[in-house]
Amino acid sequence: MTALDRVAWIAVGRLILDLVETDPELPLPMFTSTGFKWGLYASPTAPVVARIEAALPCELSGLSVLAGNEDRCVLAGVIDGIPVIVEGWTSDLAERRVTGTTVVEQVEWVRLPAQGEAPESGASA
Repeated sequence: MTALDRVAWIAVGRLILDLVETDPELPLPMFTSTGFKWGLYASPTAPVVARIEAALPCELSGLSVLAGNEDRCVLAGVIDGIPVIVEGWTSDLAERRVTGTTVVEQVEWVRLPAQGEAPESGASA
């Protein structure tokens, strides 16, 4: 971490500490060397996320559903280059929408008849 990153990390950390101090109902986030993360797994999650987002000087966007576990999703934001992440139940934070369908061909390979044989389809020669 460069000196500039360290200064930004400390400033964002202070901002988040002020946030949880002024709103004691907010859960405490995890502080890591690279950023800050809330793990919100007490339903309902959406009102807590709304309070966090309203207090932060960034938008929590970039919704991503965790690969291999569609029950959990992540919202992410950046404050002065420092990541801020909120992880919670997908059912509380997102809606599944089908935006299209893909048609997949069903293929069967049939051997071509040898010269002079009738085709397998039953057609006579």
